[in-house]
Amino acid sequence: MLAKKCFLFLLSASAAFAQLPLRQDPKGVVATVDGRDVTWGEVQQILAVAPPQLVTYFKTNPQAALMQWFIMQELGRQGEAKKLDQQSPLKEQLDAMRMNYLADARMNEEMNLYPVPFSVVEDFYKKNQARFERVRVSGIFLRFKAEAKAGATSANDVADMAAAILQGAGVQRSEADARTLALDLVKRLRAGESMQTLVTQYSEDQASKAKGGDIGYVSGTSNLPAELVKASVAMRQGDVSEPIRLSTGFYVLRADERSVQPINEVVQDISEEIRKTHLDQFLKGLNDRFRPVIKDQMLLVQPTAK
Repeated sequence: MLAKKCFLFLLSASAAFAQLPLRQDPKGVVATVDGRDVTWGEVQQILAVAPPQLVTYFKTNPQAALMQWFIMQELGRQGEAKKLDQQSPLKEQLDAMRMNYLADARMNEEMNLYPVPFSVVEDFYKKNQARFERVRVSGIFLRFKAEAKAGATSANDVADMAAAILQGAGVQRSEADARTLALDLVKRLRAGESMQTLVTQYSEDQASKAKGGDIGYVSGTSNLPAELVKASVAMRQGDVSEPIRLSTGFYVLRADERSVQPINEVVQDISEEIRKTHLDQFLKGLNDRFRPVIKDQMLLVQPTAK
């Protein structure tokens, strides 16, 4: 225990080391440790295999992190020289850790090296056309002034409410007024008025406004608010949505085009899904094979904590 406390003291006493600059030359010397030069290439190798905690520590205190690494290496060499790795229970612990890493590598190999011919991808694509449907939508966004409401039940509710109020700063339109205007725009679009003209006049989504209201293709996996995704994928070409409420305003969407993603755009996603499905089946086989048959029910009785 005393040795561990001293080790931690050494780490905390280290002065902050300036963040190492990126170097193109891996042979460039970035530090000297125990009388020998340490190159940028060596530091990169250390960070590639170091525990996540050490990598995070390196970002804030590279000097202390490198010291910890080299002390760990030295203590490890000393322990190996004394054959501590051959003594129980450390020997069994190291064996178990080694097997755990090997098992993880074996699962990755089973998934990543599983062959997925293009014909298999093509067959999957044809059988799952609905999953690759997409809708190109344009829209008008109308902000309203968000107000704090009673009934927030969690920290997330409070955070969402605060974000909505912040984003709506300077907006004077009430939610009721925004809804009324959105409903009017729905009628006008359905009557054939120009989306681009109405976008120019009303929309407060600056990114899509600059493109005449074009939001782009939306599919079930799009990284957009769930309300927009749900409304978009349900529309037929030419449809205009009812007002869609978000925390900061209403969207009115129009489906400009409905199509299926070309297979070349989804080959990688399909291949990855097929490989994951194969891995699930592979692991299921192992589960079925090695599921214990309980002979003594006392095995299932958990000891009572004292």
